[in-house]
Amino acid sequence: MDNNYDTDGWEVYDPSMWDSSEKANREKKGLDPAWIDLEDVRQWIYACDYEHGDTCNNTAHHSRRGSLLSYRTKHGRPLWLVDVVSECIVPADNVRYIALSYVWGDNVERTEATQENVGILLEPGSLNENNSNVIIPRTIRHAMQLVNVLGERYLWVDLLCIVQDDTESKHSQLSMMDHIFEGAYFTIVAANGWDANHGLRGIKGVTEPRHLSSEPEEEEEYMNHIDRETTPWYIRGWTFQEMFFARRRLYFLYQYVVWQCGSGVWHEATGTTGNLPAATDGGITGNKSVVKERFRALSSQRLREVSRGSDVNKVPPLRTYLEYIRKYNIRMFTYPEDGQNAFLGVINRMTDYFAYGFLWGLPIEVFDIALLWQPFEDMTRRKSKRGDAPQLPSWSWVGWQGLLHRDCWQEVYQSRTDPKEPSSNPEDPKPNHATLITPVCKFQCVVDGATIKIRTDYHADENEPVTSLTGQPNPILSVHAPVMTLKVSKQGWDMGAGFFLKDVQGYYHWICTPGVIGERAYCGLIFMQSALHTSLPDESECEFLVLSRATASLEKEPTWHRILYNYPLTEDLRAKGRFDYYNVLWIKRENDVAYRHALGKIAVAAWDSFSPAWEFVQLG
Repeated sequence: MDNNYDTDGWEVYDPSMWDSSEKANREKKGLDPAWIDLEDVRQWIYACDYEHGDTCNNTAHHSRRGSLLSYRTKHGRPLWLVDVVSECIVPADNVRYIALSYVWGDNVERTEATQENVGILLEPGSLNENNSNVIIPRTIRHAMQLVNVLGERYLWVDLLCIVQDDTESKHSQLSMMDHIFEGAYFTIVAANGWDANHGLRGIKGVTEPRHLSSEPEEEEEYMNHIDRETTPWYIRGWTFQEMFFARRRLYFLYQYVVWQCGSGVWHEATGTTGNLPAATDGGITGNKSVVKERFRALSSQRLREVSRGSDVNKVPPLRTYLEYIRKYNIRMFTYPEDGQNAFLGVINRMTDYFAYGFLWGLPIEVFDIALLWQPFEDMTRRKSKRGDAPQLPSWSWVGWQGLLHRDCWQEVYQSRTDPKEPSSNPEDPKPNHATLITPVCKFQCVVDGATIKIRTDYHADENEPVTSLTGQPNPILSVHAPVMTLKVSKQGWDMGAGFFLKDVQGYYHWICTPGVIGERAYCGLIFMQSALHTSLPDESECEFLVLSRATASLEKEPTWHRILYNYPLTEDLRAKGRFDYYNVLWIKRENDVAYRHALGKIAVAAWDSFSPAWEFVQLG
């Protein structure tokens, strides 16, 4: 072993080498237009280690051995690491590692870890660049060499450290991506290039040179060059949770390197703490200390969203989870079927606050409410490109690419033991404007061959236990619900706010009572985005499935007065300024499987008068 390494394979650091306060606060210097100053990078790592305290480090991340094991044993750890000295993969024992975040891309020739070749990859030298039987893309090769040059030994990279064809192992590892990236010593972010063969730039003796201008840039020009939001890496779906959970990041941004940690940002040209260009993600991709603080806040507040009887359940923070989804779901995938897998780290972290877990990205604790998600824009159905990949469910947001509306999931469950309408008292956990949901249909799913009833927080006081899923569920949801086909009319359709959500630019179509003509027929509304609206004829037959019953404030639905002409409110509801309706799903069937097309609402009095039939529907 090289004499520069101690017995555990780590480079020996001499603290006397560095005068961190002097170097970290030096005046602006000229940059080598061809090569990165790796002494700067080493200094950033060292200063963050020894000067930033708990803001950037805890004992698990800071120590090379010992407490790291207890941290990762508790929270999950990778199975394999790349040993950049022995040039092979090794079991992820109690050692420190660096993670790589990059863009895979499409049609890149590469060797992935598989059940068949993992034995070969364990052989020392198997990852050597002279081994033509193992093809390592340039970005990964450069990251391996950079880790070595920086005096570290272990690298985590998904291509080689997750066995790609082992379904169970892969799902387990993807589910703990939050801990893998949070547990890394730091993360190398290869932000440039559309695929894994782009490589890094400017590492002398490792990569090709970078190409900086010899003239110093103005600050605005420089900040534009290091704007991560303009990079291919930033818009890719897989990198969202990697960016979210990485505590410390070494960015390769165009021709520059930038260090970001919980205490600030260091730039090559100044060596002083600064800032990256502001992200439009509302802080979700901010430094790790901010992320940790947000999760800590969630734990303490446990929003009051569901109640049973006179007791208030402090249930998971739907609002915060929705914001994570909104920022993630606009990102792009080479393989759209990865829409849930690339978010499993976030879901895993949020299980600390959602007691019953998730079913295809929807929290089971409030499953009836979670099904009422609405798009903010035209959304694209995520269709599988790999032949062996299952289709993502249409009933969940994971099955669609696009932005969800920020006002989704504001409903609460109607109390079962005390069905009074909410008061106007601001201390009341269910204020007068809240929409109250009562489940109607029954849900079942298949997990590892076993049929499981979906039981939510609404059912928590019954004898049967609520649902807690382990394993991989089938995307088909079995629903026992009232179903009926009704006419939908474009006549008098409108565009604007007030139907489901505030400030939605979408279209309302009327759901009509059978056998009645004109406005006297209106008994409900269905909301849709422009692409679906324009594709429909003036009148069409649509099949509807009831999801749940609701009561809401009339102030939230100004359009509903046209339905009240035909189906007046009861005296009780009129006195409280509220109306009741069913949440209905417009479904289309293909080969005995129904798929979501849009969400609507229909007056309770109207639907009940139609005497709809109850059916078992397979919702895909």
